[in-house]
Amino acid sequence: MRKEINNLKPVRLRKFSKFPKSFLLLLSYLFFYQNCQQPTEGCLDVRATNFDVTASKGCETQCVCTYPYLITSTDYFSGVNSFSVNTTYKNDQGDSFRIISAQMYLSDFQLINDKNETYRTIDSVALTRETDTIKVLNNYALVGKSNGFDFTIGSFNGTGNFTKVKFRVGLDDVAAKTIASKMPSTHPLSIKTDSMYISSSKQYIFNKFVIAKGLNFKDTLRLNITTPKDLTLTTKLTFKEGFDAKIPLKINYLTFFSGVNFSQSENIILQKIVDNTSSAISIQ
Repeated sequence: MRKEINNLKPVRLRKFSKFPKSFLLLLSYLFFYQNCQQPTEGCLDVRATNFDVTASKGCETQCVCTYPYLITSTDYFSGVNSFSVNTTYKNDQGDSFRIISAQMYLSDFQLINDKNETYRTIDSVALTRETDTIKVLNNYALVGKSNGFDFTIGSFNGTGNFTKVKFRVGLDDVAAKTIASKMPSTHPLSIKTDSMYISSSKQYIFNKFVIAKGLNFKDTLRLNITTPKDLTLTTKLTFKEGFDAKIPLKINYLTFFSGVNFSQSENIILQKIVDNTSSAISIQ
């Protein structure tokens, strides 16, 4: 038995040394790379426009997530036809009139999805008032045909299916006390050429119409509405991740003047226009 053991050949442990040096170097590189690599910072929110699929860590100091915009796309009508200024229209009493200009504030947009969740804009703006400066959601648009058709309201991160849109024609008490001259010139609440801000009374106009009426349309009626109107519109809107969310609004200017009698007092006319607002604005 001892003899047989002595005749056993020694085991050679040299096969590992036959691996190519390049393979060993590759293993060493992978080992040190995994242990020394720094995490890459980037936006990991798929709703953002700068979502980074290659990032290994969310934004902290080197980046911020940026989101699409909430936009209202507005078309203007007079009955079934496109609206145009200085076109002659007739009210219910058969009186001819022309709308020389018209514009209104829309604010506090809220979108309710099919899960009954409410989304608003997510960026903020500082409003300077007589007594203080307050930061609020940037959720304002000044619409009117002379101003254009698409209006950016603010950054928005809501996605999916939405069934209701809520907003205010006018401003809330906080925004209504803003000093317009203190706002950036590009903001809807700033001083405009055809201003919606009355400096002498430090007051915003929420909805304004300038009407030409009478013989040869020589009489001018300025209708400055300072009463807000909250609207809730039923809709079917789907917003995708990383894309702007657009609310397609239809404004029918003739509907504002349904039942309006220009021979009545201005206060009665203004209240009638406020009452008609719910019917004058809809989702396309």
